[in-house]
Amino acid sequence: MHGALALVLVLATTVAGAAEPPSAAEIAKAVEQLADDDFRVREAASVWLWKAGHHARAALETSAKGDDVERAQRAESILARMRLGILPDTPPEVMKLIHQFRDGSSSVRRRVIQQLSRTGKIETGLALLRYETDDSSRRALVVAVRSDINKVWEKLLAEHNFSEAEKYLELAAVDGPAVDNFAVFLTMQGRADAYIERLRKRDEHSANNSETLLLTSLLKVKGDLAAEYSIEPGSRALRGEVPPIKRHGGQPLLEEEAFSLQAGELSGVIPVGKRFVLLLCERRTKTTDVKFEQVEELLHEDMYEKRQRIEMGRIFRQLQEQATVDNFLAGTSRQPKPKRVSAALPRFKQTSAPR
Repeated sequence: MHGALALVLVLATTVAGAAEPPSAAEIAKAVEQLADDDFRVREAASVWLWKAGHHARAALETSAKGDDVERAQRAESILARMRLGILPDTPPEVMKLIHQFRDGSSSVRRRVIQQLSRTGKIETGLALLRYETDDSSRRALVVAVRSDINKVWEKLLAEHNFSEAEKYLELAAVDGPAVDNFAVFLTMQGRADAYIERLRKRDEHSANNSETLLLTSLLKVKGDLAAEYSIEPGSRALRGEVPPIKRHGGQPLLEEEAFSLQAGELSGVIPVGKRFVLLLCERRTKTTDVKFEQVEELLHEDMYEKRQRIEMGRIFRQLQEQATVDNFLAGTSRQPKPKRVSAALPRFKQTSAPR
């Protein structure tokens, strides 16, 4: 998802030992001391701001972009630790996992995230997810702990803490129903239009799959896409909802293109009858493992009904061919079709009767 919208965790609620959160004046003074001539003052200011946590984040982000090299480097160093979920009181074993995540491969990162989740350090794990900049890798990591993320935002919604719930909903929105959940949330909060406008302005080369799916889901929730652009009455009436495409449904070209797409990918132009179709792959439905014994009766009923319809159609056509129909309103009459007589009649050999 968007870097500016990614999850911001509460890394520390107060400075250690303080009864109240640090004031803006205290934070500004500590930021100023990051460039002090005395090394000990600079170090003390760095530790203080680190302990201040998210309260000092905005000031640190501003300083990291400033012209003073010493202040900018120290601010960026503190922000880097915050992004990785490293707190002053972080246990050594968690620190070890954080460093493994930072330096490890995709499989190592996935294992670290799952281990943090299992040991109750889900917030640290979610902070690490922000560190992952590759969209496909972050999607895989989110999927690995999605159930834990869902528990967090469900609890926040129950507490009416919508601002924090939004951060977790957005973090989880990398594919499928999670994207739809986030789209519904934004719509209910009255902020869907702002998101749609911003996502539409995104350059097509900079937008990732998650953003494409979110834009599609937002438009689908609002019903704008199909209502405004679809020339097909069924699609317009269904607000753009398209039933899942299955194999062996009688449209091989459409099926081949559909099953070649990955989540978030857009197809080329596909000719279907007299129309042309564009497909956006949202997700793959899960295959249901069904034994033949469970569906044998249903299959029998389905085949019986189809054979019955075929036979009824044949008998109906036969009745039409044999019936005389007089339409008094239109003044027309239709007679039964004459039976065809074969031109090749059997030949009989003439013989004389015995005398």
